[in-house]
Amino acid sequence: TGEHVWVKYLLNDHLVCLPLAEVEIKCELGHIKTKAAVVTNDPGRYVLGNKTANLFKDKPFLKLEKINAVMTRSQTKRSTEEDQNKEAEMEQPEEMTHFEIDEEILPQADEEFKEIKQLVEVDSKEFIESQYQSRDLAPLLNEAKTENSSQPNDFKIKENGMLVRRKIDKNEIERELIVVPEKYRDQIKSLCHDSTSGHLGIVKTKDRLARYFYWPNCYKEIEEYVKTCDPCQRVGKSNDKTKAPLTLVPIISEVFSKINFDACGPLTTTPNGNRYLITAICLASKYPDAVPVPNIGSTSIIEAMIQIFSRMGFPKEMQTDQGTSFMSNLAIEFAEKFGIKVTRSSVHHPQSNPVERFHRTIKRILKVLCIEAAPEWERQIPAALFALRTIRHESTGFTPSELVYGRNLRTPVTLLYEQWMNPEDEGNNVVEYVFQLINRLKRCKELALDKMLEMQTKRKVWYDRKAIKREFSEGDLVLVVSTSKPNKLAVEWKGPGKIEKKLSETNYVVSFEEKKTIIKFTM
Repeated sequence: TGEHVWVKYLLNDHLVCLPLAEVEIKCELGHIKTKAAVVTNDPGRYVLGNKTANLFKDKPFLKLEKINAVMTRSQTKRSTEEDQNKEAEMEQPEEMTHFEIDEEILPQADEEFKEIKQLVEVDSKEFIESQYQSRDLAPLLNEAKTENSSQPNDFKIKENGMLVRRKIDKNEIERELIVVPEKYRDQIKSLCHDSTSGHLGIVKTKDRLARYFYWPNCYKEIEEYVKTCDPCQRVGKSNDKTKAPLTLVPIISEVFSKINFDACGPLTTTPNGNRYLITAICLASKYPDAVPVPNIGSTSIIEAMIQIFSRMGFPKEMQTDQGTSFMSNLAIEFAEKFGIKVTRSSVHHPQSNPVERFHRTIKRILKVLCIEAAPEWERQIPAALFALRTIRHESTGFTPSELVYGRNLRTPVTLLYEQWMNPEDEGNNVVEYVFQLINRLKRCKELALDKMLEMQTKRKVWYDRKAIKREFSEGDLVLVVSTSKPNKLAVEWKGPGKIEKKLSETNYVVSFEEKKTIIKFTM
């Protein structure tokens, strides 16, 4: 631990400075964590030999001292006083009849065992007096006193004066439950749920209580106690979440005005050394694009963005996740210089970024194409993007190419159709073609907006079926689900974090000890 302590050996007055180490001891008392001094040449091993008994016979006046690997300040003070009065003690020897235990050198007991000790120290007489002094139990005492054979009730007073409740359990066994006054209820709830009871759920905790104890509204209090138990909340299931109502984002009508970016990978390394894919999708037209890169450093991401902007143009707004590469100083300065507004997705909520769903689609296409053709995924990207740009999107009702170019791109299916149909060339001049293209784009845009509004409404109705609206205020303490755990026994929730600011109905800025993060409320 880096700490040192002065220790006095058992058989003499020799003092030595020894280093401290943390040790764990398993014994009948339980699992104890404490500190101990590390000894290299220990003369105290002599105590374990056969001559120990002879030593005490030769010196019957020898008084055993309290031994501890770590001497506290109070022990040091007492040791000094004993040294000063040593001669007086030698003149008046005492035969030691028992060992004294210093409370300061004992390991600290858990709070749970302290509560058990406090309850055990309460005798029956004191407990009965607490029952009669309780205002909450006064109606039950009156009910028990007025008991008669014609109208039996559930409560009775035993011969020693204790108030109990008679109950028949599920196994048809009659039990007498002790009615607990307010003074001891918190300790009883802790005893029925906390460490010695395993922090079990509401049903099992109620069952444990219902076997021995009762008080008015005890089941409701137990339910609230288990729900608000801090260790249980931290270890609770991460998928046991209540959804918040779906928040509708504004529909973007202008093509390439807002582009969503993300990084996909790591994938297998290509001959060109690329392992990642920087993906982008236009929020208005759902037009996708992707650029392979060797890493997801700031420089690689900016170079990929420039390639995408050369085909889509510089957007008014772009959305990314909270990855370090997208939030680097270089990325922020790049967006500021070109006047691009940057928005960030909430942590642990990829649904807010449509490009995340695009990842699943393009990775599936790349897998299939790598099986059918060359195994190098980088060479299959143009074919995968071409397929996605020429297929109708469910949200818009049009293909991305139709919303960008005013018509769909010619595919092998189109070529075969034209070969068999042999359509005649219309032979329109340039002016007529431009006007037709403008009208077609305008009409496609209107229909796409109507379709996106319709799909947005349907999704919200379906999503909000089991959603619960809940609000938090600035300064509230919350737990956040932990997406990565060092081991299987690690807790599911981390925190508590403090809510610094409310961004929307479901998004909050939460500050932890190390940083501030945008979190989407889900539970």
